[in-house]
Amino acid sequence: MERYDFENLRKNYKSIFADDELKARAFDKVAENYFLGNFGTMQKSDFEVLLFSIYIEAILDKSEADINSYSDYTLAKQLGIPQSKVSTLKVKKQLQYPYEGFDWKQSFLRVADKARYEGGKIRINLRDRNLYYELKNWIDEQGSYVDTSLTTNLLIVSPTDFLNLIGQLMSDKEKKAFQETFRKNYNNEAKLCGDIEKAPLGETLANTFKSSFVDVVLEIVKSISPALVGKGIEVLQETFKKIKEKQQ
Repeated sequence: MERYDFENLRKNYKSIFADDELKARAFDKVAENYFLGNFGTMQKSDFEVLLFSIYIEAILDKSEADINSYSDYTLAKQLGIPQSKVSTLKVKKQLQYPYEGFDWKQSFLRVADKARYEGGKIRINLRDRNLYYELKNWIDEQGSYVDTSLTTNLLIVSPTDFLNLIGQLMSDKEKKAFQETFRKNYNNEAKLCGDIEKAPLGETLANTFKSSFVDVVLEIVKSISPALVGKGIEVLQETFKKIKEKQQ
């Protein structure tokens, strides 16, 4: 490695671990595995996961909202390893040393505005493999499925499942407001949907707008932004308004 690159890496390290207390906590984690156990018996691969966990958590604690600060590409350049190894380390880290601040709903919220409708499916490129697994698991638990792809970070789901995920981002207050708005605008359709208090958002809209469901999905996808929480009802109300205009 050229000295110029090394100097940049060293500066980056000092920037991340500028706090002495942070350094002390990092040392304690290493010491627990060496001084409080059988010295040096930890496998090299496990030691790498431990060090990676310490490194990425220091970044997450400072800039979790900035996805670029811990992308596979960024970390690969900082650590001088392939992106594929970074991706693997992220998965192993979350299994062995779960990050307490990780909330898949909030992480999904940050990338939901990147969703695209193509070929009858909603596609989202996820830069975090752990988020992919969390979303896939949630959809699996609902009895649905995620389409497989050669691109490991590409989540491909049905429009209904995507809107069900959006529904998970809404607070109880927002869900209640959605139910009231839905009844007000589509009273007859609401009766056909059954108990909309219990029905997932995607299924409710799919049952209501059978012939124009794709239009509904497109309107919502186009309206999604990182500020969806707190604005979810505004998005739906605007969608309802446009649908009504089309029906008249």
